[in-house]
Amino acid sequence: MRLRIKKKVIREGSRLFRRDRNGVCGKIIEYGILGLIIFSPLPAASVAEWSILVIQLTVLVMMAAYFLMRDKPKNNEILHLSLKWPKYLFLGLFVFIFIQIIPLPKFLVKVFSPNTYSFQELFSTDFSKIKFMSLSSIPSHTLREGLELLSYFLLGFLIVKTVTNRRQIMRIFYVLIAMGVFEAFYGLFELYNKNPRILFYEKMDYLDSVTGTFVNRNHLSGYLEMIIPLALGLMIARIDLFSLVGLKWREKLLRLSEKGLATNLLLSLGIIIMSLAIIFSKSRSGVFLLVFIFYP
Repeated sequence: MRLRIKKKVIREGSRLFRRDRNGVCGKIIEYGILGLIIFSPLPAASVAEWSILVIQLTVLVMMAAYFLMRDKPKNNEILHLSLKWPKYLFLGLFVFIFIQIIPLPKFLVKVFSPNTYSFQELFSTDFSKIKFMSLSSIPSHTLREGLELLSYFLLGFLIVKTVTNRRQIMRIFYVLIAMGVFEAFYGLFELYNKNPRILFYEKMDYLDSVTGTFVNRNHLSGYLEMIIPLALGLMIARIDLFSLVGLKWREKLLRLSEKGLATNLLLSLGIIIMSLAIIFSKSRSGVFLLVFIFYP
């Protein structure tokens, strides 16, 4: 009897531990994704090596948490099938990168990359004694860029595999919109600042344009152009715009007030602020695409 009770307690403890571990790992991944959405635009759009390293280490921790999960989130069948070909393309790309950095016989490099062969022949000392060389002129740089690209692919993989319910999706949407509004508001603020900055750095370029925490104004406008349609779509979905056709104004206002009027007003205000930021960024492509977004 005691043995049976002991086995039952161990079994229950194991089940609770597994559930707790899945919950903790899931939270690590979810908040890691949200953290990267917030962090990545801030330090000059994360183009410096230290900021890229932070992103890579965060993705590494999230991947470790994903592998530690016993009961991994399941995608629907349609999404699972649609990821089949991207998976093969992903593997093919990194096989290609691997081939670029491994040492190969000189005659193969001469056949497949004659420019690299000629470059090494001109500038490498004791070239005649070299028996193996890589297709890449600087393998360490190729490896570094390949690892950076790998971290972005893995981040996309984690989003697809773990963001499976409406609550998670809406949280990501709201964080993206909040970051877009922050970038726009901060950029407009720094435009009229006597000593403009890019958050941690002194602003040296595009002093007459809104750039937010980005260095290049076109990059900011591209960032906001992806978020404005997201905010518009979210607002339309919240108010169920097409169900208001044929109703009187009083009925429309009543229906809108029932569907979170304050949130919809905040979304509208955010869209206006982001649109103004694109206009004052003086990015020609940004302004053109902004008109295209609102064109009926």
